[in-house]
Amino acid sequence: MVVMLNACCQKGVVRSARICEIGSTRCRATSAGTGKTLGIFKRHLGFGLARKDSQKTQPKKIGADEFKLRRDKVVDLAWSEPDAKFEQLLLCVPSSRTYYMARDIPYVFRQNANFRYLSGIMEPDSLLLLHSDSKEHYRSVLFLPDADQEHKKWHGPSLAQDEVEFSSGITEVHPVSYLEEFLQDLLSQSKGLQLGVFCDPSRSWLTNAYSHDSSPATFSVLEDCVMQRPKNWTTVTSLNQHIQEARVIKSQTEADVMRYASSIAAMAFKKAMTDTEAGMNERQLWAMIDYECVFNGAERLAFPPVVASGPSNNPLHKEQ
Repeated sequence: MVVMLNACCQKGVVRSARICEIGSTRCRATSAGTGKTLGIFKRHLGFGLARKDSQKTQPKKIGADEFKLRRDKVVDLAWSEPDAKFEQLLLCVPSSRTYYMARDIPYVFRQNANFRYLSGIMEPDSLLLLHSDSKEHYRSVLFLPDADQEHKKWHGPSLAQDEVEFSSGITEVHPVSYLEEFLQDLLSQSKGLQLGVFCDPSRSWLTNAYSHDSSPATFSVLEDCVMQRPKNWTTVTSLNQHIQEARVIKSQTEADVMRYASSIAAMAFKKAMTDTEAGMNERQLWAMIDYECVFNGAERLAFPPVVASGPSNNPLHKEQ
């Protein structure tokens, strides 16, 4: 079993900044370069603090420089596409959507793995575009939901541009409402050029990226803008294979975080085995593992644990 982890803080200290103050809703850090106070939301960046009696030392966090290197690698891989004839690239990476189980009760949010890998941002209903006009240059552009007063009341303010730059290294940030104008400008500048569009085909582009009826315009404008170009100007292909290839070789920081996450899972399993008693049900064991992982510094479980016995057992685990 694997535990997802974003190890950013230890005892209230952000290692890449000078000051970190843990409050009830956010972690605040002071930029070492400008001295400006940055409001870093824990819900966006996935901060996790290990409990005081934990013997594990949290590893260095994955920071803006590493996210930039990941984007560099993926763009290079896209340009190396076999038999590619395009002259510009547009890589489209949407975040996960916000889904509701009832009118105003959302399901637990889990970020899209590709979006998180390239940006580290935990904001839902967002979009990352990587536009490259040559093999030597590209720009990273992040679109975040338009935050009205109702959104702020329930979720707090959206990430500001300096917060995004501090955590991911992305300097160009816009509200989603600007997406259509941005795309029209981009496509007009690339008129007559072969444009390679990379996206995740399993997501049916970005249509209906917002699931709430009261939400603003959807990302369907991306599909509309790209598809209005002549077909011989546009090549649409999958981005997923390039991101998976980029993830094969781990950096030292990634390896340290993976080892730390594995050690948390091991502690949780040992605790669950020690404290298991006759008469306990599967939900209690699940909760015990979840509790131990989170309170030892994990953000969440990577996937629902398979906890079953007797007639409730998963048939897969009965096979020899």
